[in-house]
Amino acid sequence: MIREKKVSLHGKFHTDPLDLRFLSPEESWELLEKRAFGKESCPNELLDVGKEIARKCKGFPLVADLIAGVIAGLEKKKTFVA
Repeated sequence: MIREKKVSLHGKFHTDPLDLRFLSPEESWELLEKRAFGKESCPNELLDVGKEIARKCKGFPLVADLIAGVIAGLEKKKTFVA
């Protein structure tokens, strides 16, 4: 009975939905580069590939962030190009 009361209390709170927008290709690239490479910038030889990946994210911030996280965990240069 106590658990049900606690659960019902949480259901009473209302928050407005957060409206997210799509990112531009440039914003997608900035997000991907920051998350994948941190404070370093993307190596010049990977710029075209990286920007193409950002473009294919279709403006979805979560997709760009997810891919960047995967790239950050890999051996940057070898796996990113392969």
